[in-house]
Amino acid sequence: MNGNTIARNGIIKWVSKFLLITYVIILGITSLAKLISIFGHQQILDSADFVIPIKIRYLLALAAFVELCVVFNIIWNRNNFYRFLGVNILSSCFLLYHLMSGIQPAHHCPCLGTVGSQLGITERTANFFLGTVAAYMFFSSLLMLVYLVKNDQPLPAVEPTSDTHTDFTPKIEVK
Repeated sequence: MNGNTIARNGIIKWVSKFLLITYVIILGITSLAKLISIFGHQQILDSADFVIPIKIRYLLALAAFVELCVVFNIIWNRNNFYRFLGVNILSSCFLLYHLMSGIQPAHHCPCLGTVGSQLGITERTANFFLGTVAAYMFFSSLLMLVYLVKNDQPLPAVEPTSDTHTDFTPKIEVK
């Protein structure tokens, strides 16, 4: 390895750690805000969402659960490909939700639940900020995935064991 490769790998390792830490912080804060909100008594929590026609309370609970699953994946999974893939899938869902909610001008994203309004954050500011955060997460994780794939680093080799069945031909027993 020459000096440039070592330096580039060091920078990529630092960028990777930085991104993963910011993802954990962002998703941790937003999932906490959602979990605090679902126990509130505001009427909006019992109304149906415009994009996904279920009660906002249940939508917030589901989103918080998925966000925490991605956080746990980042923390405990040692394969960066799967870490960035989880973030990329989740953030693409966030972006799609923001795109769909933009169709209805009066609709706002309940991404922070009721905590945003309790902190004095306007709906417009929260929508803009969280849409920007979702775009940051999507594009940064996509760039890291492209880098990992380009450099043949994404997937570890998995050797089949005696427990795994890799032959997909049907087994027919004749008695």
